[in-house]
Amino acid sequence: MIYVPEISYAETDPDQVTAGLLDRIQTNLGRVLFPGDPLRLFALAFAAEDIQIRNLLDEAGRQNLLAYATGEYLDALGDLVGVTRLEAQSAIVTLRFTASAPAEEDITIPAATRATPGGGIYFATDEAAVIATGNTTVDVQASCTETGDAGNGYEIGEIDQIVDPIGGVPTVANTDASEGGVDIETDAAYRARIRLGVSRFSVAGPRDAYEYWARTASGQITDVFVTSPDPGYVDVYVLLAGGVLPTQDILDAVAEILEDVRPLTDFVTAKAPTLSNYTLNVTYYLLTDDEARATEIQEAVEAAIAEWVIWQRSAIGRDKNPSELHARIIGAGAKRASITAPTFGAIAATAIANCTSQTITYGGLEDE
Repeated sequence: MIYVPEISYAETDPDQVTAGLLDRIQTNLGRVLFPGDPLRLFALAFAAEDIQIRNLLDEAGRQNLLAYATGEYLDALGDLVGVTRLEAQSAIVTLRFTASAPAEEDITIPAATRATPGGGIYFATDEAAVIATGNTTVDVQASCTETGDAGNGYEIGEIDQIVDPIGGVPTVANTDASEGGVDIETDAAYRARIRLGVSRFSVAGPRDAYEYWARTASGQITDVFVTSPDPGYVDVYVLLAGGVLPTQDILDAVAEILEDVRPLTDFVTAKAPTLSNYTLNVTYYLLTDDEARATEIQEAVEAAIAEWVIWQRSAIGRDKNPSELHARIIGAGAKRASITAPTFGAIAATAIANCTSQTITYGGLEDE
């Protein structure tokens, strides 16, 4: 994390701006402008406009700085160092089309043939496919018609409705889980890559350069750890959003990119982090005064625990930290919490903390 001091290009505090303006006017006039004085009311109206202009000037200046820039302004800064924002991607899946009987002649599945699991989500085949004579099935890759994560997570067999009918082919089903959909790169992730971007010009293989290029493989990648276990060998560990381990396709994409930019003497391997397993055992209590809101607070506490589990595994090498969990439970409205597992523990720099089981108990109400 890079610390950037707060920077301001103009005074924007309304009280300070108004007081300064009134002081200058009163000094020049040689008299006090009391409340209700028409000149004072005019000055206050002018001050309100001046405050808005100052805010616009301050924001315009900050948008020229990497730490503060957002949206298209951040895109412009990235363009200066040749780093472009990663576009949204559609989830992909393999669809298997099945004929009602062995084909008497080739049956073509046209490109863009759609299938759906329901709920307004559609997957369209990326290319035409053919059920050859004598066969009953053909597999073909399909992409969600909507970019982002909307098409992710459909398990085997859930995409089972043909939208565009094909004669003699009544059945479709996905043979793997849909994955790979990602929204357009966020400002925070893009900003981090821009900072790393200058390292890509090096040919010496610095850690930041490896991290930069690994992140370009997919917008799903949210954390990268680079290490050299032996001279000439480089291991690049990647983690996806929400602490999800990378698929082999993601690792292959990272390896392919790094192969083109690595120093000739580096042997580079893209890897998934190892798992450092732990169990979760929490008992929490609410104040008696909160009895009327007990159900609401319980839901908030359990949501906070679920968010902590994801946070805990969302960074490579992040220590198992029950103190963070305790703070979140109290912040959600609990009086106190007893956490018997996990205890604090450092984990390997190439691992992520992985919860294998959870026991969450509501201990009841207690007085102050």
